[in-house]
Amino acid sequence: LEPSWAHHGVSVEKYGQTGSMPVRRFHPFAAMEDTESQVVWAAELKCGSSWQMEYYRRDENLCMSGGLADYDFGHWSKTLHPGEGFETPEAFLTVVHGTFEEACANLVSMHKKVKSYRDEGNRLPVVFNEYCTTWGKPSEQSIRELTEELRYRDFDYFVIDAGWYADEHDGWQNNMGDWDVSKALFPNGMQEAVRIIREAGFKPGIWFEAETVGKYAKALQYQEHLLKKHGKVIRSGDRYFWDMRDPWVRSYLADKMIGFLSHYGFEYVKIDYNESIGIGCDGAESLGQGLYENILAVQDFYREIHEKVPGIIIELCSSGGHRLEPSFLDITDMASFSDAHEEPEIPVIAANLHRLIRPEKSQIWSVIRMDDSLQRICYSVTNTFLGVLCISGDITELSPKQWKLIEDGISFYRKLDLIIKDGRTLFYGTEQKNYRSLKGWQGIVRENDATGEACIILHGFEEHQDIEIPLEHHYEILSVYEANEHEYSLMEHTLHVKMENRYDSMALLVKRVSS
Repeated sequence: LEPSWAHHGVSVEKYGQTGSMPVRRFHPFAAMEDTESQVVWAAELKCGSSWQMEYYRRDENLCMSGGLADYDFGHWSKTLHPGEGFETPEAFLTVVHGTFEEACANLVSMHKKVKSYRDEGNRLPVVFNEYCTTWGKPSEQSIRELTEELRYRDFDYFVIDAGWYADEHDGWQNNMGDWDVSKALFPNGMQEAVRIIREAGFKPGIWFEAETVGKYAKALQYQEHLLKKHGKVIRSGDRYFWDMRDPWVRSYLADKMIGFLSHYGFEYVKIDYNESIGIGCDGAESLGQGLYENILAVQDFYREIHEKVPGIIIELCSSGGHRLEPSFLDITDMASFSDAHEEPEIPVIAANLHRLIRPEKSQIWSVIRMDDSLQRICYSVTNTFLGVLCISGDITELSPKQWKLIEDGISFYRKLDLIIKDGRTLFYGTEQKNYRSLKGWQGIVRENDATGEACIILHGFEEHQDIEIPLEHHYEILSVYEANEHEYSLMEHTLHVKMENRYDSMALLVKRVSS
């Protein structure tokens, strides 16, 4: 991007994402930093379809632009006749005299907050999702066993994930779109499963992949209502896609999905989306505009769910996190942070997302296995203090000691409500070069200025880490969550911690002390 001696020619660096998974490769975000003047410009798009960002230079000035993908990149064009209008996606812009982290915090502060959770005192929820327990094979029997184990424990929602509609012969991965309850898995119908969940003291939740039709689904016969490109039905992997602009489709899903949620009294729905339609679809002036219109219709359907099922919690999921951008986040209550269900890099991913989404909307997996050590369980639970806590795994096979550590973690998490919702995040530790081979350590300080409380979340990835974190204020320790007895001290404005083991963790709740 350095200009030529004669300022001839133009240099442009363009990046973005095409298709219906707007965060599959890049987040719709851009930033420029003047390191000499310590000024950062940053921008973020609210766009659920194809988008692009550009850095442009011809002379000594550097320009940054972005928006809907152009025709070259995203096959987008729009024709306006006299008297017509077009509303572009919104963008957030900020400039700070300060750091990149402060610029990110400014953009995230413009995202909509969660209006309310259906929990006592409007607190952040604790979720149990059975996906990493049954791996797509939920049943009335498994729900009965799991809820019996969870009974009297401090959970709010019990979520039935994918597979409840499975075909007896073809399984569950390729018949999305019919949404018929499996009689083999639920011999007494879904109403009995909901009754079991409620009787155990939890709010019921369920999984859908609303926009897609599997290759074995009976609904595939409705070809005229599927998305097409150049007149041919779009297929990606084993999935086809409803044309969400089609009134017939909206009526069909209003019955199959919204009616289902209302009829059975579900208070939580996880809406997944696991393939992209690609560059776009027919039905508008360009393939890119067809995609844009279809995504707007998808988002309108989300709003219809909220309207028709008052108070329901919508979890946004797209193969983990491929729709984590503001236009989708604004109309949902929380989002799957990633599909890194059991990997050691979870705390790094979850912390990075503080730069891009509100932590109160970032639901983080804590998958517990029966052979997990107490150190490993602590590591998994501590990860969730970076967002919303979601437990899964071998919960019926755990020992009392393992369960006590989990419940201690839930109790610690319950104290972090205002910190997670309204805090600011500071990042410390080793800069990672390879997420699959973590080095050093990570320290996250999340502080609520109004209450003066902060949570310090530490993860050691290698052995023998001497951690030192400078703190802006003088704190006293209120509570500690750990499995190992770490050597630590909090003196004046510095926290010192020694971690001796690989993949170790601890969290401290501290409160500002008046000087």
